[in-house]
Amino acid sequence: MISIITPAYNEAQTLPFFIEKLFKEIPDTFKFEVIIVNDGSTDATDEKLEDLQKKFNLRIVSLSKNVGQQKAIVAGLLICKGASAIILDCDLQDNPSYIKEMISKWDKGFKIVLTQRVLRNDSIIKRSLSLSFYYLLNLLDKRLIPNVGDFFLIDRHVIDKVTTSKPRYLRGFLCLADEPKTIINISRDQRVAGESSYTFKKMFQLAFDGLATLIKHRRSNR
Repeated sequence: MISIITPAYNEAQTLPFFIEKLFKEIPDTFKFEVIIVNDGSTDATDEKLEDLQKKFNLRIVSLSKNVGQQKAIVAGLLICKGASAIILDCDLQDNPSYIKEMISKWDKGFKIVLTQRVLRNDSIIKRSLSLSFYYLLNLLDKRLIPNVGDFFLIDRHVIDKVTTSKPRYLRGFLCLADEPKTIINISRDQRVAGESSYTFKKMFQLAFDGLATLIKHRRSNR
C-alpha cells in the first residue's frame, strides 16, 4: 500500500478539483489510501470533505486547531499504513500527474524522492524571498537543495524517522537524511481556486524553523 497525505487549511474551494484529479492520476498497480488532514479549518472544509467521502475512499483527520502545514503532515504520517507515503498540497500547484514517476523512482530503490521546482507561477516577491532563503540556508549546509517543496515520497523507514523526530522543517530534514534519494524536476502550476493561506508570516516562520533545524543538525554532528 502507498499512502497519499494532504494537509488542508480552508481549502473548501480547491478540494473537489484536487480529489477528482488525484483519483484520475493514481495508478492501479498499487493499493492506495488517501489521507486528508483538516488542519483546523474555519471555512466549509469539514463539510466538503464529508461530501467527498461519500464518493471517494478517503481517510479524514480533523485537527481541533490549526497547527501549521508541517505538523499536519506529521499527523498524517503518524496514522498512515503505507510502505511509502506521498505528500502534496491540495491546491493543485503540485500536479498529481508526477505521482507515477515518483513511485517509479521508489521502485528502483530510492527511499526519498524529492521534487524540485524548475518553473513556478509565484509572484516576484515570493520568488525573491525564496531565493534569498535558500541562499542563506546553503551558507550553513551545501546539501540543502534549492526550490524543493513539500511534495515528496518517503519510504516506510524514513516515515518512522520523521514521526520519531517530528522535524519542524521537513524538506530540510529529508535533504540531510542519510538515505538513498533522488530528485524529479517539476513545473509548479497556479492555484486551481481560492486564495492561499500561506502568508508572509508563515513563510518567515518556516524560514526560522529551517535555520533552527540546520543549526541543531550542525551541533549534533560536532
